[in-house]
Amino acid sequence: MKIKQNTNVHEPDLIFNNFWKDSVRFADFINAAVFDGEQVITPESLKDIDTKSSNIIELKTGSVALVRTRDVVKKSFQGIDFVIIGIESQKLIHYGMPLRAMLYDGLSYLAECQDIEKHNKTLDETVTKDEFLSKLKKTDRIHPAITVVIYYGDKAWDGPLSLKDMFVDMPEKVLNAVSDYKMNLVEVRSSGELKFSSKELEIVFNISRNFLNGDIEAVKSQYGQQILSPEQFQFIGQLTRARNLKIFNQPSRKEDITMCKALENLITESTDKGIAQGIAEGKVQGIAEGKAQGIAEGKTDEQLRIATSLLDVLDDDTIALKTGVPLEKVQSLRKQNG
Repeated sequence: MKIKQNTNVHEPDLIFNNFWKDSVRFADFINAAVFDGEQVITPESLKDIDTKSSNIIELKTGSVALVRTRDVVKKSFQGIDFVIIGIESQKLIHYGMPLRAMLYDGLSYLAECQDIEKHNKTLDETVTKDEFLSKLKKTDRIHPAITVVIYYGDKAWDGPLSLKDMFVDMPEKVLNAVSDYKMNLVEVRSSGELKFSSKELEIVFNISRNFLNGDIEAVKSQYGQQILSPEQFQFIGQLTRARNLKIFNQPSRKEDITMCKALENLITESTDKGIAQGIAEGKVQGIAEGKAQGIAEGKTDEQLRIATSLLDVLDDDTIALKTGVPLEKVQSLRKQNG
């Protein structure tokens, strides 16, 4: 049986990957996410490397091929040595993410060990029995790997944060004997404490966080006149799934635009004038008025159109609260609209 492999990169992945390929952004994010804002990683130290990690694991029952592709991975030179750093973007909660992150890093370590083994075979040196067994010399060392997961889902992360979180209930004495593997997680909805050195990432994450939390008023009041590039808008648009903002869907557009103008584009996409006016003025009561008018006139279809128009802007719980449409129906609308 032949299996056709789709090698096309999905649009969200392409936008995220292109955004983080910029070394200044990459370094600033890693410093904020891992090192509490301390400037440990510099843009000048970064170099792109292959995002695909693959290896053949030899077992007694046979060989197993493992292939993992990271979203973005770079090598940061620290003096004469380096650390490997990867960024993974997650829209949905992945209940096996610590294991997945461990596999990314583990494959990196395994690949480096195998490279060292190949190099050692070319050396005409006397080795000990122990070195012959492991194919590694006593002085051989490998380079550390760091994986950071960015979660931009609609609800709070309730998944595991470490390998131990995935284990069944066990006595504490047993768990203390088990090696753990902690995951570096950045949750966009609660990313207000990140210490960025650049204003760009601070603004992008603040706008995205407010969008994901349904606070359009905060975006309008704080960043209405903020000028952003098409690349920044595309990143925010994919991060928050606010695809009704027209500028987000125009990769070829070259001119910068203000957040206020982008929100105006959102208004033109709205199917309800009361909702649109409420967003334009940054007033949440506009949504409430639109809801009240729809209920007063008994226009259930109108409420559904309002809810549909907000799918790319608010999460399901907020839409249900603001429009009066039952949560189950909102979730059904989201499935129908992809």
